[in-house]
Amino acid sequence: MPERQRFAHLFRGNPFRGTEPEEAFSLLNWGNQAQRSYPIEAPEALVMLGMCKMLVLDDRRLTFRRGESFLAVGHDSNELYILPRVNNGPPRRVPEFNRRTFRCLGEVVRTEYLSTKGKSRKENHYYHDHEPPYPCLWLNDSARVGYLRAANHNGKPSYAVGKEGIVG
Repeated sequence: MPERQRFAHLFRGNPFRGTEPEEAFSLLNWGNQAQRSYPIEAPEALVMLGMCKMLVLDDRRLTFRRGESFLAVGHDSNELYILPRVNNGPPRRVPEFNRRTFRCLGEVVRTEYLSTKGKSRKENHYYHDHEPPYPCLWLNDSARVGYLRAANHNGKPSYAVGKEGIVG
């Protein structure tokens, strides 16, 4: 059964609606609490999912050095952001998505990240193989911020992020 059917509840609206970002972090990280938060000027609160490891695009792979970039989910949009690590934390400013200031790098077929979830306290490798239609990776060159814009799939986003992880 395709993931979009199995996790249909995640596509009925933002699964984090009605939560605070700290609660969303705990849900995404299977009960773990955030150790710190960073002030960021962004179009929405961003909740860290882990450290970006690799994005497989339709025509290439983008690999990230360990600790180079954060993978975060927008608390309101439920879409993924790639944030460069700056001075041991995320950037101070994340620009709002705009097709004039971001450029499309291609469709994302697979997302890989490292995260510490649950009681193990051990960093694990997580991955998600996206289903068609694929989201597109958009990059703002000046801020070095990436944005995985979901494709439209029957009037719903092509992927969603919930406590189950990335689905779709």
